[in-house]
Amino acid sequence: MTPIIVFTGVDAKAGTTMIAQSVSDWIVENRDDKKVLLLSLHGKPGTNYTDKKVPCLDEIRIPLDNNVLNKRELIGSSRQGTGLYQIGGVDSILDRRRFTADTAASLIRILEDEFDLIVIDAGNELDNGLTVGALKAAKWVFCIVTQQESYLERYTAIAGIYGQLGIAVSTLIINQYDAKDSYGLSYIAKRLDADPVSLLPVNLDRNGRLAEKSRQTLLRCGEKQFGFDVAAVAMTVLERCGYPSEPRKRRKGWKSFT
Repeated sequence: MTPIIVFTGVDAKAGTTMIAQSVSDWIVENRDDKKVLLLSLHGKPGTNYTDKKVPCLDEIRIPLDNNVLNKRELIGSSRQGTGLYQIGGVDSILDRRRFTADTAASLIRILEDEFDLIVIDAGNELDNGLTVGALKAAKWVFCIVTQQESYLERYTAIAGIYGQLGIAVSTLIINQYDAKDSYGLSYIAKRLDADPVSLLPVNLDRNGRLAEKSRQTLLRCGEKQFGFDVAAVAMTVLERCGYPSEPRKRRKGWKSFT
């Protein structure tokens, strides 16, 4: 069975899409034996950091609901480069509530055997059917928080909801991390009743606006530390999936993000 990794945030500004896209990019650049699907299952497109054409769920909702989806055609249109395939979330604001948890489950079931790894950007809205469907399908859930008090409070609040849904968070990503902040990793682990080993910091990178403007991840236009931190997350993903975390080989013309 194809491993399914889900990234979800406690807030819309937690950086979920950036992390999911960056981890997917890192894996296909460093593990060219893996075929990876990056799938956005939430109420927005989730295509902020790519300038390539990406099919969105709006385009396939009707054939998917009627069990006539052309899988080969969808996979072909989602190809972004060697090893990476991407399907965006919901483009139309008016259509967001037309998608349910069953929609997510059906799409995953159709596509999962075609890939070595499925990375899902599940957004942050627990009242969205796609998000709930993604979380329920996950083998491992990586939840993204920051050092902000409001984010920590929100995680505490939604942890109970995760429990009711039978969802276990395997790893906490502390995004936009600042080592000088009084809320360090040990404090956050204690505050959120989490195993300190399960916390992965991704340091603050102030090139976020540049990334949005240029439609590329911070792997491409950010600081070296961001690349190191994303590599740590990506290697954790690979290890959880039972894949060697070290690069298999580097393709001709390979260029390190860092």
